[in-house]
Parts: sequence; C-alpha cells; structure tokens
Amino acid sequence: MEKEESGMVLIMKNIKIIALLALFGAVMLGNLGGWKLQGADEPRYAQIAREMMETGRYIVPHLNAERYPDKPPLFFWLMALAAAPSGDVSAFEARLPSVLAGLGLILLTYLFAARLFDPGTGLLAAGVLFCCEQFFSTTTSSHFDTILAFWTTLALLLLYIGYTSADRGKNYMLGAYAAMGGALLTKGPVGLIIPLAIGLLYVLARKDFRRLKDLHLGKGLVVALGILAVWLIPACILGGGEYADNILFKQTFGRAIESFAHKEPFYYYFLGFPVDFLPWSLFVPAAALYFWKSRSRNKNILLPLVWFVFTFTMFTLVSGKRNLYLLPLYPAAAMLMAKFFTDFIRSDEVYTDLSRSKLFMVPCYLLAGAVPAAGLAGIIMLIGNAGPVKNLETSRWVLFSAAWAALAAGAVLLRKRQELQLVRRLPYLIVACTTLVYGLFVSVMLPAMSEERPEHVLCETIVKNVRPEDKLYATFQPSFFNYYLHRYPIPEVQDAEMMRQLLVVPERIYCLAREKDYDRLPDDIKSMITVLEKEMIGHKNFYLLVNTPPTQ
Repeated sequence: MEKEESGMVLIMKNIKIIALLALFGAVMLGNLGGWKLQGADEPRYAQIAREMMETGRYIVPHLNAERYPDKPPLFFWLMALAAAPSGDVSAFEARLPSVLAGLGLILLTYLFAARLFDPGTGLLAAGVLFCCEQFFSTTTSSHFDTILAFWTTLALLLLYIGYTSADRGKNYMLGAYAAMGGALLTKGPVGLIIPLAIGLLYVLARKDFRRLKDLHLGKGLVVALGILAVWLIPACILGGGEYADNILFKQTFGRAIESFAHKEPFYYYFLGFPVDFLPWSLFVPAAALYFWKSRSRNKNILLPLVWFVFTFTMFTLVSGKRNLYLLPLYPAAAMLMAKFFTDFIRSDEVYTDLSRSKLFMVPCYLLAGAVPAAGLAGIIMLIGNAGPVKNLETSRWVLFSAAWAALAAGAVLLRKRQELQLVRRLPYLIVACTTLVYGLFVSVMLPAMSEERPEHVLCETIVKNVRPEDKLYATFQPSFFNYYLHRYPIPEVQDAEMMRQLLVVPERIYCLAREKDYDRLPDDIKSMITVLEKEMIGHKNFYLLVNTPPTQ
C-alpha cells in the first residue's frame, strides 16, 4: 500500500512535466510520417538502415552496396529496430528515433534545471527548448544530432548528480561514462569530448581541484571506450584498412582541421545561432546584463554557462559547420533563458528593473506585435494564394481559422497588455503559440508542401521509364534515388571514358546526372544521349539520360 501511495505521490509531483511531454509528443508524433523524407540526409540514412535490414550487415553500414564509413552505426540500428515490425524504413520509422530522443532531451532538460534551480524553472526550460526552431526541425527529421544531444546531456546530468551526491557518486559517474559510450556510438569522438571537457572545466571553474579525482577519469574512459570497442574492433576487421582509416581519422580529424564537407568561416555560428534560437535570442542581451549584475547570487548558472560557452567555442573552431551541429548546447541555452524569465516573473525587484530596460521591453513588444502581424500576413497569403500556402487547398479553412484567431488574440493582448500583465506571461504565451504553430506546420503545411517536390517527380518519371531489369547508373552518390526507387546498387560513373563505354552497348542504358557533370561531357558523348527529364532539386539541375531515343 505504501508503495502504491508513494508512486501516486511521485506521479502527482511530476504531473506537469508528464502533461507537457504528452502535448509535445502529440505534436511531434501525430503526423510524423505525413510528409516524405527530404533533403540529402534523410533518404541517405533511411537507405543505410534499409540495407542493414535487407543484407544483415549490421556491423559495417553500407550505402548503395558500398561501405559507409562516415558515421558509427547506433542511429542506423535504432532506425532498423523501429522498422522491424513493418519490414521497411518508412518516413515515420526513419524519424522515430530522433523524436523519442528529443522527448528524452526535453525531460532531461527539465530534470537538470529542476535540480540546478527548481521545478518551475525546469518546466519553462523544457518549453524554451521545444520552441527553438532548430531543435524542433532537427528532432522531427532523421538526423544524428538530437540523439547525440540526448547522450551528452544525460552524461552531464549524471556527472553533476555524482559530483553533488554524498553517496553513490561513483555509480553515477560511471553511468555518465556509459552515456558517453552511447554518444561515441552515435557520432564519434565529439560525444566524449563535449561532456568530459565540460565536466572538467566546471570543476576547475569552481576551483574544487581536490574533486577532480572523483570524476573517476581512468575507469570512466575504460567504460566509454569499452562500449565503443565492442563495435569498432569487429567493424575495422570486417571493413578492412580503408574503412578503418576513414572512420578513425578522416571522419574525425579531417572534419575538424580542414573539412572536406560543410566548410564555413569562423563567424558562421555567430550569425546562425541567433536566428535558430529565435525568439529567445532577442532577450540574450538583457539576460547577459542581468546575470552579470546578479552574479553574486546566481552562482548556480555556472554549469550551463560553461556548457554553452565551451560547446559554442569548440564547434566554432571546427572547420566543418552546420547549424544543427550546435544542438548539444541547446539544453544549456534553454536553462539559462528559463532562469532569467523565472527570476523576472517571481521577483518584484527584478520585474521593476527589467520593465524599465529597453533591452528587455523592446523585444517584448516586438513579439506582442508579431502575433497579430502573423495572423494578418497569413490571411493575406491565403486570400492571394501566395507564398508557402499556395498548395494548401484542402486545409485552407484550418489555416484561415488559425490566422483570424491570431489576429484577434494579438489585438486583445496589445489593447489590454497592462491588465493582462502581458510581459510577465510572455514566455508562457510564446510556448503556447509556438506549440500551436508547430502542430499546424506538421499536420497541414509540411504534407502539402512535400507533395510535388521535384525530386519525387523525377523519381516517378524514372519508375515510368526504367524497368527493374534495365541498367541505371549515376554520376554522383545516388542515395536519394536508392531510397525512393528501392534500388541498389546504382553504379557510379567515374569519368567521361566510363560513360562512353557504357553508351556504346546495344541495350538501353539510363543515367542520372547533375547538370555540371553533363556539361563536362565531350560533344561526341552528348550526341549519343537523349535527355528524358530535367528537374531542379534545391539549386541544382538533375537529368535523366538514355543512350538511345525513347520509344515513341
């Protein structure tokens, strides 16, 4: 009976975070398979998981029947596990591991902030994280980074609990290193570097040098690297020397020092992060000033501050950059922003000071005005059938209703902002409005916008013209077409001479080519080719070629 009562008490104490997770989960999972896999990454990763399932090669991942040394296999294993009941990797199964990791990351952010500050701040931190566009878009797509952020955040939480615990600290520490092992299996060395460096820097920043031994670095590294070695050693044996060289060196040091992919200037994240962290980034200057002035009584922000600064600096120094790479620092940013807002909401003194600050009030009124402005813009686009809503005929009534509601609600908020204490309720209004927008986006807009994407049109043309027994080649790595045509291998044409040899055979030969590859072909080879289809995918033109004129 006591166990039942204690369980009920535990549920009641956490009912708010349970309800919040249920709401966020419903938004992210409700129509997760409602739009097709997009971009270059999603179909590629889904194809790797599919080839795992169909060939049984789970140790060394393969893409287009070739070894894929770019990433460790944990993410692909999770996709294959999600797809096991259906037998194939659909859009839902490809994204499911990322969404579940995202919900876990929201929960970890709540637990972390509740431990550092209080449960109310934890709830707001969970909401702040969910409302970040970069977090939501990455989590509702098939990418490594949400899973990596889950492992690194779990490792840091366990390190912190172990550091602050009077007993069982060693067990928590070793659990943290096990989480780092999971991060290593997800995306390589970065999964160990981030939590371990932050943990060490936090202890050093506190000048608690005697506690360094309590991090159990030696035993911990044995645990983390041991988990990695269970996969890495057989993978290097089975994959061979070239695979081992790629996975151990090229994909780590090569990307960090002189990246062969996604190379960007050092200031890239200084421009990208403020956009990805909207609308919360509007309040960063006011929050920074507030924390500086109150640093003597806000010492508990040290860990998330070290976490944010180190991770941002590390990724800035790395040569290869993408905005989603910063996802491991978003829990720290969310906790800092939640602490700032809860202090503002609860303290009359802080409220009075900030309500007189233009750094704080200007973003407040900008956001308050953005609600009716967004509603009005939506109404204009819907009436004019313009912009991203032009293909949403079947759902126009839903968007019309939402746009009019936003316009009306925004007008009321602006008119009665003093009576409603708009400014004090602003963070909660942001979470509520963003959740509604996300729900409309994934249930209505994304499915409609993905219907007529040019890459899918090109795939449909290939299916109509190229029979399963016909030979199909490509001048590039064709993972998108592998996935949507359910066809592999599609051999790659390495150069013009190989193309010439393929085209002179008596049977029909089909080839997918990028415009730049087609333009480089000598005129005598072009004279042997007929262009069956041309589609612009992203900013590049892609051709479907055949070596004889199509049958009339």
